[in-house]
Amino acid sequence: CIESLNSIGIHGEYNRPLGCSDAGQLGLPIESSEIDQKVSALTGMVTVENSVKNVPLIGLNHVTQLEVLDKDEMPKFKCGVCDLNFTFEHRSKHLAGMDHRAKYLEKYYEQWYEDFSSMDSNMKTRKLFRLMWYAYQVERLELELETEAAKNLRDKFVNE
Repeated sequence: CIESLNSIGIHGEYNRPLGCSDAGQLGLPIESSEIDQKVSALTGMVTVENSVKNVPLIGLNHVTQLEVLDKDEMPKFKCGVCDLNFTFEHRSKHLAGMDHRAKYLEKYYEQWYEDFSSMDSNMKTRKLFRLMWYAYQVERLELELETEAAKNLRDKFVNE
C-alpha cells in the first residue's frame, strides 16, 4: 500500500486505504495548482451518459447486487457507502456522481475530503475537478485491493 501511495507522488504518513494493513495518516492534500494542471489533461475522459468507461469507479467493494424476482426486471444494486439502491442503467450516474465520491472520501480519506469540502462552493467546476482527481487517486490505490465480486462488478459495469 505504501508503495502504491509513493508511486503517485504521495509521501509521508498515510490513511489506510480500504483493505490495506498499513495504518497511518495521509500527508498534506495535493496542492490546488498541481491538481488543476493534471486534471486539465483528463477533461476528455469525463463520463458519457450511462457509460463508466474512462472514469474512476471507487467503492465497488461496498456494492452488492440485489436479487430480482422478475427475470425481465433490470438488475439492481445496493451501495453500502451511500446506503442507496440503483439500477444497472443508473450505475454511472451513481458511481461517478459527486455525492458517492464525496461520501467515500469522507469515510476513508478524511483529509482529502476536508480539502475538497473546504473549497469555495462558487468554484463548482474546480471543485468537481478536485473530486475527480481524488477519485482517480483512490482508484489507483485500491484497484488491487478489490474483492473478486468487486472486480466482476467493475467488468460488468464497464463492458456492458
